[in-house]
Amino acid sequence: MLKSNMILVFRMPINKLKLFINEWRGTMKITSAVQKLIKEKDLKQATKHHYNYVADLFMRDMNITEIEDVNREILLEWRCKVQKRDVSSETWNNYLRHILVVLRHCRTYMELAEINTYGLSLKSRPTRPKTATIAQIKKAIEYLLSDQTTFQPNWFWACVLKTIFFTGMRRKQLAGLVWKHICFHTNTIEFCFEHSKNGNDWVIPIPRPVICELKSLRDKTLEVLGSDADISELPVFNIALFNSRYTSGLTPDNISGFFKRLSQKTSIPLCAHRLRHTVATHLSRAGMYKELQNLLGHSTMQMTMRYIHPDVDNIRQLMDTLDDLDI
Repeated sequence: MLKSNMILVFRMPINKLKLFINEWRGTMKITSAVQKLIKEKDLKQATKHHYNYVADLFMRDMNITEIEDVNREILLEWRCKVQKRDVSSETWNNYLRHILVVLRHCRTYMELAEINTYGLSLKSRPTRPKTATIAQIKKAIEYLLSDQTTFQPNWFWACVLKTIFFTGMRRKQLAGLVWKHICFHTNTIEFCFEHSKNGNDWVIPIPRPVICELKSLRDKTLEVLGSDADISELPVFNIALFNSRYTSGLTPDNISGFFKRLSQKTSIPLCAHRLRHTVATHLSRAGMYKELQNLLGHSTMQMTMRYIHPDVDNIRQLMDTLDDLDI
């Protein structure tokens, strides 16, 4: 048995042999541990990138490369360094979660000491609501459609803003939409798992204010490509057809850049995520929380509730019900 195992070892490729020896000795590079996690888990590309980013950041900050050298004291020291960069508690907690996932995964195939994680995370600091007012959104749209706008074509970018606001979709979902995902017979939009944060498919209705916008965008697309063109697999928001500065459909980074420039021009803090929080807050007033969860594509109601931000007027309206008490 020992002889057969020795033969198996010596027949291994050199990279796998090194990994085998390191695991047998109970040592492994952090980079190797991350790559092993990524290989064995069904992770999205953005998630893979973030694991690599956090691991690189940790190794650079702490000058540590071996996974077995990570312990509670090291993590506390790393937290101090991260905090000195004025990083939010949410960001630190995100870094910590990713490192701990790598450590837990390593324990499935090598001996690693358990780490007491109590108190390593930071309490989230209260933040201002991530919402915009309806007046601010109207002002931004008015600017986009005005003669003073610098966004070309202005109708296209107004359609981007309205679609994100009225549907609550994420940047990645808007960038990933192709025309076959939109059905004007049933006035629905299909979100596919490739562009969903939780890896699910689901369907939402097209809000009435957006139906005409999307139909107009489809007609303008066919004007450029020809009325008989098959656009089913083409991006819905194919900015390259209408602005020569672009070479393809919108990317999430393009969308972020658009909102950053719009915020600078209008002095209104806007981004796709802020619009998502805003529409969630307004729709929550109907009390249809399960439907709101489905619209936003959240796996849990707890996540949906984090998108709801009651304002002072709502709280005042609630408290006015106390006026009926005969005290």
